[in-house]
Amino acid sequence: MKRQRGFTLVEMMVVVAIAGALVVVAAPYMRDAIRHTRLKGATRDLAGALHYARAQAIRTQVNHVVMFGTTPNGNPLPSAAIVLTDTDGDGQIDLNETVMMVPRDPGREFQGLPRTSAFGKTNADGIPDDAPDPLNLFDDATGAVSSFRDPSGAATNQIVFQSDGIPRTYDPGPPFDMGTVGSGGGAVYVTNGNPATGQPGRDYAIVLQPLGGVRVSVWDPVSEVWK
Repeated sequence: MKRQRGFTLVEMMVVVAIAGALVVVAAPYMRDAIRHTRLKGATRDLAGALHYARAQAIRTQVNHVVMFGTTPNGNPLPSAAIVLTDTDGDGQIDLNETVMMVPRDPGREFQGLPRTSAFGKTNADGIPDDAPDPLNLFDDATGAVSSFRDPSGAATNQIVFQSDGIPRTYDPGPPFDMGTVGSGGGAVYVTNGNPATGQPGRDYAIVLQPLGGVRVSVWDPVSEVWK
């Protein structure tokens, strides 16, 4: 009868050391993969907010406003974005008006998105063609996270869908000033990098087309184009 041979202490220590080395090597890749997955989820949420606001505006015949990052007064939002059912049509958050937080998951790490992508700050080659930045609205001083402009041409992070489903920019005033048809075309930029320090990351643009269509583009750093 053969006696089964077990692992020696030295063999077990070698196996543990190899496993530990593999974890150390793989950890950064796993961390990056998790960060990218979460960023994609947040991007989908933001794009979904635009789809939802448009559909609700058409269905209810009530203005629906999407605010990204800040209110019209420049105050930071408690989440990445909100969808406001603007029953009185003033473009501001008022008592008894319905507000939907985006992302809706309070545990999501990307509270505070969107953040301006390093590739969305100038009109350099690579910006989505339907969201250029000739006025240099991504200057850090403006607090802009999007290429939307209010009727006066100033940077804004808000957009309103009226009952026809077409997005327009606006200035809450007073007096309230609505942009023309086609004024709502632009893009919101998000990143999980840090443009201020040069930390690399993934960059997405949620592009709102002038008639209300939405698409998501991702920056390809190899070919240096939005895809």
